[in-house]
Formats: sequence, C-alpha cells, structure tokens
Amino acid sequence: MAPLVSVVDDDVSVRKSLDRLIRSARLEVRVFASAEEFLNSDHPCKAGCLIFDFRLPGMSAIEFQRHLLASKCEIPVIFITAH
Repeated sequence: MAPLVSVVDDDVSVRKSLDRLIRSARLEVRVFASAEEFLNSDHPCKAGCLIFDFRLPGMSAIEFQRHLLASKCEIPVIFITAH
C-alpha cells in the first residue's frame, strides 16, 4: 500500500491540483476542506504526511498543529500558503 498524504485546503482548485499531483507520484491521497473535517475523519493520525494551508477559516494552522501534538499525532506537516 502506498503512503497516505492528506491535504487540507479550503480552495477546491488547490485540493484538486494537489490530489492529481500526489496521485501521479503513485501515492494515496485524501483531501479535506478544513482542519475540522480532517480531524473528524476516520484517519487523522494514519497519514504519512500532511499538507496544510496556513490560512484557513476556522481553526488556525497553529491551533491545528498544537491539537495534533496534544493528541500525540506526530505527522510530518508541510504548511503552504498563497499569501
């Protein structure tokens, strides 16, 4: 089974683009529109890597990172932003 990469971004075009790019590298990918959607999914700590938009509505990137650490969810995170 290929490693799982999770993408969290509120921009649908970014999610679609990253989904296609990651799949082209023969990796499994799951996309989410918000931190809350990712955290409520059935596999938040199963990802091998997380690509996360730094500026999302709702939970901030820093709050999100703190939540992951407090949950002992040690996923490598790559923060991205258009700003």
